[in-house]
Amino acid sequence: MSFMLSHLVRTTYAHCSTTALTGTRSLLKQPQLSFTTTPIARSTRSLSSTLHKQQGIPRSLLTQMSDTSQAVAVTPTTNISTAKRYSSATSMTGQNFSFNQTMMRIKDPKKSVEFYTKYFDMTLMDELHYPDAKFSLYFLITLLPGQTAPKPGTPEAKEFRAKGEYGCCLELTHNHGTEDDANFSYHNGNTDPRGFGHVGFLLDDVYAKTDEMLAAGVSFKKKPDDGNMKGLAFSIDPDGYWVEMIKRSESATAGKGMATFQQAMLRVKDPEKSLAFYRDLCGMTLVQKLDFPEWEFSLYFMATVDEALKAKLPEVGSKEATEFLWGWEGTTLELTHNYGTEKDDTTYHSGNTEPRGFGHVAFMVDDVYKTTDMLLAKDVKFQKKPDDGRMKGIAFALDPDGYWVELIKRNAVF
Repeated sequence: MSFMLSHLVRTTYAHCSTTALTGTRSLLKQPQLSFTTTPIARSTRSLSSTLHKQQGIPRSLLTQMSDTSQAVAVTPTTNISTAKRYSSATSMTGQNFSFNQTMMRIKDPKKSVEFYTKYFDMTLMDELHYPDAKFSLYFLITLLPGQTAPKPGTPEAKEFRAKGEYGCCLELTHNHGTEDDANFSYHNGNTDPRGFGHVGFLLDDVYAKTDEMLAAGVSFKKKPDDGNMKGLAFSIDPDGYWVEMIKRSESATAGKGMATFQQAMLRVKDPEKSLAFYRDLCGMTLVQKLDFPEWEFSLYFMATVDEALKAKLPEVGSKEATEFLWGWEGTTLELTHNYGTEKDDTTYHSGNTEPRGFGHVAFMVDDVYKTTDMLLAKDVKFQKKPDDGRMKGIAFALDPDGYWVELIKRNAVF
């Protein structure tokens, strides 16, 4: 992961309009979420989420993150182990990809780590501190029952993280000192300039979790019975990112009794270009597409699945595919397309220039250099190639909307 570049950037994200949620098309305009990413300031929806109709603005550029004090101590939560949430897939470039992280910048790690571990059952897998560069990285994952892992910050935790067998993590990037600045905040991506939309979790009972969080003083963008779309909710994390809460399929066999990290959402201008990038070049599979013509948007759910699972997947567009989507224990990349943006001058914001917030998504690959060469041969642009700058061996490609896509060498310990 390009954690070493973390001191270079911060991120932001997108906007969302919704008739489904509120009954008025432009009322719900600020989903707040982020993705976990890496160095370059790692500070990376769903069925019911008919709520979002998103549009956004600009592209991404590398810039410097904030300077300040020291790492904030975060109390580790439990043990972590290898989950069945992991798989890899070979893309048409011949490279072995696995969706590994979503990065978001955060103001106060104590508050953010507690929020995701307390309410969404995530586990602090590892943490990295760079006092000279004045930033820290916190890696959170979903561990299914019976899974364990090394203590965060230990050599064993680094090895565990490097293997990527836990699936997709949420990487929280903290620039030291932001927690002491009362006026400091990050952009959640749901107001202009839009781009990133939210992260989402599957739950057995959205209503019960909402009541629990409301009683604890957590704010909500949408409660389960607000608006036209019943049964789903959007809570707001300590940085204002939107966290979608989705009811798990009744047929699901994994994750019962807990929350599982189900998605990270990005708005896209042209779904054909974005699907081609993530499917053909990054080895992802389209597991479901949900169309909402009455609200003029569609949702595309991409996932890293191996050949064995791919052969068993239900047909895209079927009820069975929706049942799979809301029951699978892995994490999807949700691409939201607002009709017509592919024909106009709409652009989306990567989150890596002001206002910052979301940072990037990331994939593990076997060889970053070979993967970079393959992507360059397909005319993919790069924010950073493996040998650019001081941090060697990591790269940041740019997807069709300018979002940063980090390439991390599998089994590389740092």
